[in-house]
Amino acid sequence: MLSCIEISGSFTQPKAPQKKPQNLPSTELGQWDQFGGKDGIGSNNWALSGKLSASGKPLVTNDPHLGLSAPAIWHFAHLEAPGLNVIGGTLPGIPAIVLGRTEKFAWSFTNTGPNVQDVYIEQSDAKNPGMYRGPDGPLPFKVHQEIIDIKGSPSLTVLVKETRHGPVISDSYARAKRAIDTDHYALALRWTALDIEHQSVVGLFEMNRAVDLDHCKQALRKNYAPMQNVVMADTDGSIAYQAAGIAHKRLLHHGLYGVASAPGWERQYDWNGYVPCEQLPASNNPDKGWIATANQKIIAANDPNPLTSDWDLPARYNRIVEFIKSKNIHSFDDMKTMQGDTLSLAATPLLNLFKSSQSSHPLTAKAMEIGRSVDGDMKLDSGGALIFNAWADQLTRNLLSRLGYLFSDNYGLRNYRSPLLYQVQHANSPWCDDPKTEQVETCQESSNIALDKALEYLSKEYGNDPKTWLLGKAHIAISEHRPFRKSPLLGSFLI
Repeated sequence: MLSCIEISGSFTQPKAPQKKPQNLPSTELGQWDQFGGKDGIGSNNWALSGKLSASGKPLVTNDPHLGLSAPAIWHFAHLEAPGLNVIGGTLPGIPAIVLGRTEKFAWSFTNTGPNVQDVYIEQSDAKNPGMYRGPDGPLPFKVHQEIIDIKGSPSLTVLVKETRHGPVISDSYARAKRAIDTDHYALALRWTALDIEHQSVVGLFEMNRAVDLDHCKQALRKNYAPMQNVVMADTDGSIAYQAAGIAHKRLLHHGLYGVASAPGWERQYDWNGYVPCEQLPASNNPDKGWIATANQKIIAANDPNPLTSDWDLPARYNRIVEFIKSKNIHSFDDMKTMQGDTLSLAATPLLNLFKSSQSSHPLTAKAMEIGRSVDGDMKLDSGGALIFNAWADQLTRNLLSRLGYLFSDNYGLRNYRSPLLYQVQHANSPWCDDPKTEQVETCQESSNIALDKALEYLSKEYGNDPKTWLLGKAHIAISEHRPFRKSPLLGSFLI
C-alpha cells in the first residue's frame, strides 16, 4: 500500500495506489523481492514540514511492505460515525483504520524492529516430566487445553504447556530437535505480545477518534506490539515522531540481547521491567524540517537500554534523506517519485567487486559488457541489474552456506546483505574461503566463482543471449492465495 497525504485541512479520499505491474523491479524505496532477499518486507515513511512543501502544508508519506497476497493484506476504508471521521488503510478483521488520516492529522507506520522475544531453555525433571528447573528449585509446568473447532471434522484438542517465561514452543516446533535434546529440555517463548496488558487495538480506536496530534500521541501509549515508528503531521503544520510500543529493558553490554537462547533457571536472564514511554525515541518539529524512518537504527550505539542488536541496513533511509536534501521545496508529485525510486544503496557498495569479477563461462564477455554498466538502479528493463542480483545471490551462498540449516532454512526469509557487505570489505575475509577446497580463496576469487554460477543459472533460465536478460523477467509479482497456496492439491491453481 503506497500512500502520500498532504495535510491541508480538506478531507478528500487519498488516491488509490496504482495497480502494480506484473513484473516488478528489485527496488530500494519500493522494495520487491530480490534474489535471496525478503518478500518485499521493509517499510518507509517520512514527513516534510510546510517550509519544505510547495503548498506550505506538511506532507506525510508511507509505504508499508507486507508482501503480495490474494486477498490483499491492506485495503482502503472510510469510517464515519458520530465523533469519527477517518480514512486510510486497514486490515481484515480490524474495526479501525491502522494507517491514515482524520480531518486534523495523519499518521504512518514502519516497524521499529525491537528484540521483544526471548527463547528460554527449560530443563525438565528427569524423574518427574511435569516439573522443570527454576532458579530456586523445581517448578510445575502449567498445562491448559486449547480446542480448535474444524468444520466438518471433529475438534482438535491441543495441550499447551507453559513455564514462568511463557508457552512451550518446542513441543510443536520440529526444528527445535536440531537445537536441543527435547527429551530433557524444552524451549519457552517470552514475548511482549503475549502479555495480558496488550491494548494495541484499544489504542487504534482512540487514535481514530483523536481530535488533534496531542490526543493521537496519548493513544499511541496504548500501542503494545508490534512497536512502530510513527511519523505524524497535522493541519496546524506540526510534524512529529514517536517510537510506540513496549520493549523490555536490556542493559548495554549485559546478557545475550536475545540473539541466543538463555538458560531458564538463571535469574540473570529474566526480564526486569519495560522501557518507559518517555524514554523511547521521539521528535517534535525538528529544525531540519523533516522526519524519516525505514527500519534503520533509531537510537545511539551507547543507549543504556538498547532495543536490539540487529537493526536493518540504513540503505532505504539514506536514500530517502538523499531525496529530501536534493531540493529545497517538494511537491506531492515529488513524494510519488520518491516512492517509486529504484536505486538500491544496498547494492552500490558491491558494484566494484562485481565489475572486477572474471569468469570462464562462454557468455562472460557479452554478459559483463552489460553488467559493467550497472549503477545500482534496479529498473525493470535493466539487464545489468539482473546479472548483478544473480551474482550477489551466489556470492551470499558462497560465504554463508557453511552455516548449514541455519542459513538454508532462513535464506529468503531473512536479509543477509548486511553480513555480506561486512565480510567483503576485507579482501582476505575467512568467510570468503571455501572450506571444502585445499586452497584458501580470497573474496575476489569467491566473487569470480559466484559469477560463474550466476551466468550458468541465467543462461539456463533465460537463454544464451544476455541482451534478452531483463530484471523484469525474473522479478514477477505473484500474489499468493492465502491460505490455500500451500495446499498440495490446490496450490498450483491459486497463485
